[in-house]
Amino acid sequence: MPAPDSLLKEPFIHFCVLGVALFGLWTITGGGEEDGEAAEGPAREAVFVSSDVVDGAKLDFVEVQGRDPDEAELQTLVDAVVEEEILYRAGRAAGLDKGDPIVRRRVVQKMRYLLEEGAAPAAPDEAAVDAWIAAHPQAATSSVALTHVFFDATRRTNAEDDARSALDAVDGGADLPPGGDPTAFGSPLTMRPLDRYQRELGPSFADGIKDLSVGDWSLVRSTFGWHVVRVDERADSEAADAASLREQAAWALNQQAVDEAVSVKASELRGKYDVTIEGRP
Repeated sequence: MPAPDSLLKEPFIHFCVLGVALFGLWTITGGGEEDGEAAEGPAREAVFVSSDVVDGAKLDFVEVQGRDPDEAELQTLVDAVVEEEILYRAGRAAGLDKGDPIVRRRVVQKMRYLLEEGAAPAAPDEAAVDAWIAAHPQAATSSVALTHVFFDATRRTNAEDDARSALDAVDGGADLPPGGDPTAFGSPLTMRPLDRYQRELGPSFADGIKDLSVGDWSLVRSTFGWHVVRVDERADSEAADAASLREQAAWALNQQAVDEAVSVKASELRGKYDVTIEGRP
């Protein structure tokens, strides 16, 4: 087991911290003295770590490691939460969040996640499923199950080179690609249609896996970085059964309802801003 100090450098620690932050478990208050006490020196901004944060860090650790953290590991997780919040605030104060497309994309992505969390559409009825299948004859296409190792482009200087090195290791006889970063999607990924991969991981990922042979490792790019991917199972259109097609239709209808709900919420947010587009009415 790594020493507690070295745990701060472990990727899964940062994954746990990201999970806690993403799902809104921060409890943070502004600076200033309470109960009218006089402040001495410059005002200090407060960071309060609630029990929800601690519990969330425990759950994320268990999900990644498969066991409960010991006391030293738990303290390391909490220290990492505090460190990340302080670095985030200091970075913002220094203007480091301005003009960075990666930071911008991640913030937008997190905001979409939060809006999607609030959308809970009812399950589509049978008539809607039938109508969707009739309107999408191309839906009976390949479905793929796969194993992947993820290399996060936002955490690595050159995720593509790292992924290529991992692929070379597999080609050289390794059972699984070494290294890699935690991913919210997990691995392996069970059988699902290509359009779902496109929605979740991006068009380049869906295109990259659609013609891969079962059992072969390959390098594929996604919206989030690079993946060393092995297709474990494939079901082509001829083998697609009615149950899997209806499951695909239900998923697509549910996602459509979520997207529509997010669009409504985004429109409501837009109403709070005066938008000017140069050269456009």
